[in-house]
Amino acid sequence: MASISFHDPDAAIAEIHRVKELGLKGITMPTFDEKTPLYAEQFDPIWSTIEDLDLVLNTHVAISATSGRWVGTNAPPPHPACLAPLFRGVVVFYCQQLVDHLVWGGVFERHPGLNVVFTEQGSAWFAGKMIEMDHSWGGSYLRRDVREIVKRPPSEYFARQCHIGSSLLSAAEVGYRDAIGVDKMMVGVDYPHHEGTWNGGTLNYLQACFGPNNVPEDEARRMLGETAANVFDFDPVALAPIVERVGPAPEQILLPPTEDLFPRGDVRKPLAGATIF
Repeated sequence: MASISFHDPDAAIAEIHRVKELGLKGITMPTFDEKTPLYAEQFDPIWSTIEDLDLVLNTHVAISATSGRWVGTNAPPPHPACLAPLFRGVVVFYCQQLVDHLVWGGVFERHPGLNVVFTEQGSAWFAGKMIEMDHSWGGSYLRRDVREIVKRPPSEYFARQCHIGSSLLSAAEVGYRDAIGVDKMMVGVDYPHHEGTWNGGTLNYLQACFGPNNVPEDEARRMLGETAANVFDFDPVALAPIVERVGPAPEQILLPPTEDLFPRGDVRKPLAGATIF
């Protein structure tokens, strides 16, 4: 992913073309100003360029946001250990709100070929979010003329244009995969997260998440590589020798672990964001 400022749309478009020429696969969405939200008319040429060049628009917590108000707004915490949990709720909110702006701002309707990946924000929240948004669109007291801008249920835009970069995955989310969307989840590992190699190994982590959930091999292959190869236009044939050498093999991760290696392996993160609030 390339990180590009959108403050000057013409310069951003030039950079996006350069990104394509360099062989990168997409653009990381930046933080927006509330006075010029991402659905503002001035950004439409950017979305059209990303769409036309068949690049992926990626959102990532603490980088992509609907507002910069989360930066440096917390008063000094009572203890340094309290800063992260105080900060997390705000930064995640402004990142996850991007899907509201993309849907209710009409961006997905105007740009049906714009593919967006939501990374490092959890996975389960999308299931409840789409139910909530569909209800707002079709079953609530929301004005019906919203359909002049949002012409289809929000879940249809999600099905057509969105995927999830499921880093920070948990066994609970793997168990909830059918509700989230098996074909939407792309599992990644990140250093220095708990799923990274430093904390006991990616293999332990995958086995602890997939093994207890009786995940069929075809679903595991989609979640662990095939979907990402399709979304980001990787060459599976070129990658096959590396996959064969590095693995992991299905039998290494699809059987339940014989011991609980916590905090290595599954980090026991509960299923969060799966219900309507």
